[in-house]
Amino acid sequence: MPADDITITPFQKKLLEQYQSFQHQPPSVRSLIALSARGHILMIVVFVSAAVLCFSVAIASVGFGLIGMLVGAVCRDLGQFLKLTRAWPVLSKVINWQSLNALLSGSSPSDDA
Repeated sequence: MPADDITITPFQKKLLEQYQSFQHQPPSVRSLIALSARGHILMIVVFVSAAVLCFSVAIASVGFGLIGMLVGAVCRDLGQFLKLTRAWPVLSKVINWQSLNALLSGSSPSDDA
């Protein structure tokens, strides 16, 4: 399918651009943590604030539940980061980099030949 027949969403474009950056510098757990830091910090602030509020109004069980949900979400994300770093050597071999680059530049892969 030619690249000009594909419409990509802003989310898809951002994801493809990230993969494109991994072409030259493979992802590491550290780099993936850095990429997601803003979202994780926001999640930590919201969950910890809500837990503190629960503890202050004497519903500690809900506060502990929120802390548990936060720990679970962070652990889930770390697991996904580990999976991606372990799978990247194979993914980088099967991704058609010419098509990905053409899609992001707005040209078709045959235009680059």
